[in-house]
Amino acid sequence: MPCEDCLRLVPLPQPLERNKVAGEPAFRPEPTGYVYEQLADHLAQLIETGRLRPGTPLPAERRLAQQYDVSLGTARHATQLLRARGLVVTVPAKGTFVADAVPEGGHRRDLGDQPETP
Repeated sequence: MPCEDCLRLVPLPQPLERNKVAGEPAFRPEPTGYVYEQLADHLAQLIETGRLRPGTPLPAERRLAQQYDVSLGTARHATQLLRARGLVVTVPAKGTFVADAVPEGGHRRDLGDQPETP
């Protein structure tokens, strides 16, 4: 155990505030549950409230991971969930964008998807 004088010389790191982006609510994952689901829910909320508008590019997955202080795998999984929910569209070599169409069920559909037939 270090002495008390030694502890005073070492500055303690300040806790990070996840997602300190101007105008966005902070991302604070709950200790229970999966962080990738919570991140996907957070981004879905930004989409549904109009903070992320249709056609807006999402940050690259590495940047998303840095911005939200999560692992790259967590950012990738969150993006996959958003794609599965139809909220975003990924265009190879271009990026991931907020989807344009919002069907009656409230879930967005990928651009170019055909309406379901009964």
